[in-house]
Amino acid sequence: MGHAYRHRSTRARRVFWGGVTGYGAGLVFAAVAMLVPAVDWTGSSPLREMAVHAGPLAGWLLGIGVGWALATRRRENSHP
Repeated sequence: MGHAYRHRSTRARRVFWGGVTGYGAGLVFAAVAMLVPAVDWTGSSPLREMAVHAGPLAGWLLGIGVGWALATRRRENSHP
């Protein structure tokens, strides 16, 4: 799907790749949360389940936000 963004604006490319990178980081975070023994987590706290299930979504949203923020910042010496 990244090939479709080749001819799009810089903002669209940065948002797309920010989302891809953020989702990958969220998957790594979720995998680390899955590998931590359950004894280390409190029994009544839903933090582990939240980290495992919402980690990729949160990473994706954070990556899109970072991509958007980097794309909206103006550069002085950029060429079209």
